Amino acid sequence: MTLEDLGDGRTKLVTVSLFHTVEDLQGMMKSDMERGLNQSYAALDTLLARPH
Repeated sequence: MTLEDLGDGRTKLVTVSLFHTVEDLQGMMKSDMERGLNQSYAALDTLLARPH
């Protein structure tokens, strides 16, 4: 995971996931990982939107 300052109070988040095999990737995709990740990003958005 990397964070890049884009200026104007904005930050770019880049996450890279590496899998050893296609089967590992397919298994992760079948595990509903995307839904959990989207929930985590929504929680982060909420946290970051709070006044400082």
